[in-house]
Amino acid sequence: LYRDVARTIRADVRGRPVLLAAAPDASTSVAYYGDFDSLGTLYWENREGLSRASRLLAAQDENAAADLARRWGVTHFALFGFDGGGRLYAPDDSAAEMALGPALLNGSSNPAWLRPLVYDVPSQFGRIESRVRLFVVDFTQTPAEAAYRHGMAAIGYGEFERALRCFAQAAALSPESPAPWMRLGELQLLLGQSAEALQSVLKGIGTLPVAAREQAYLDAAKLFAAKGARAEADALLDQAVNAGLR
Repeated sequence: LYRDVARTIRADVRGRPVLLAAAPDASTSVAYYGDFDSLGTLYWENREGLSRASRLLAAQDENAAADLARRWGVTHFALFGFDGGGRLYAPDDSAAEMALGPALLNGSSNPAWLRPLVYDVPSQFGRIESRVRLFVVDFTQTPAEAAYRHGMAAIGYGEFERALRCFAQAAALSPESPAPWMRLGELQLLLGQSAEALQSVLKGIGTLPVAAREQAYLDAAKLFAAKGARAEADALLDQAVNAGLR
């Protein structure tokens, strides 16, 4: 499993340097297989690195953690269910769930400076671990882009409620962008929230160039009809007719 995770990180960086933040055992093993650097390895010579990993994964504030990651040059995070995402670094149980590492693992934190690297645990490793979360440090993405990417990752992991929150956040941060509205509407439709889905899709299509709206309404109508939302599909067909008459 560690080797496969290392391979995934290696494929993402395409030869660029890596400095991994992870819990001690994972940090040592993933870095070994990936032939890159890491914080937090359990060697006496690396007390400073262990201290840095502790401060980073136990951080209670996302902005403070971002400052540390930037200062130390951290490029990636790897969190595993069997070590609680570095839960051992938290000073006590009451603080553990709010710490950065566990929060990233359970999806309660979606920092704007982290890009999810979706990783599906291969079936042969399911007996070892079913939950792995990988992230890339990326200070170039906007908060809206980050929220959208966290939402897409949440869908990949089957965490639909978190995806809804992420897409709603992305749409609020960038209301002129169609993608967050459309993904929000598609997910709402999947969850049986057809009325809410219609409103989201209408907002998304409304951001498109006028010439593209008729086809977008037609495509959306087909999607709603396929899910049994006939009233909403008819409303979208009406919108398509009106768009075609303009």
